[in-house]
Amino acid sequence: MKKFEKNFLLLCDHALVDQHNKVSLIGIFDELHLLNFPGALLKMVLVGNFDIIDSGIQEVEIRVELINDKEKAIVLNIPPVKMKVMRQGDRNAKLNFILDIGNLNFPEPGKYTFNIKK
Repeated sequence: MKKFEKNFLLLCDHALVDQHNKVSLIGIFDELHLLNFPGALLKMVLVGNFDIIDSGIQEVEIRVELINDKEKAIVLNIPPVKMKVMRQGDRNAKLNFILDIGNLNFPEPGKYTFNIKK
């Protein structure tokens, strides 16, 4: 049985969740441009939203990795984060997460991919 369904995973400059659980994103981007390598990005925010399909799940543990696609090397490995699943009625629960990332070093130009492990 499928337990999670990814609705979106985005990078932006700033994000917040209001009292009605609505996510607001500012400055969405899908490319980085650094002048020199190795180089660093001072700040970015990774925002994700998932449907929790399995009604038995009460808590979720999520891990985030950033992989250098050329060398398959892990550039960033965030320790696991546990989050409680909040349900409203009979609908599938939604899980939002906002991860502020600062001073992220990029060793070389190329493609990098965020992996979300549940």
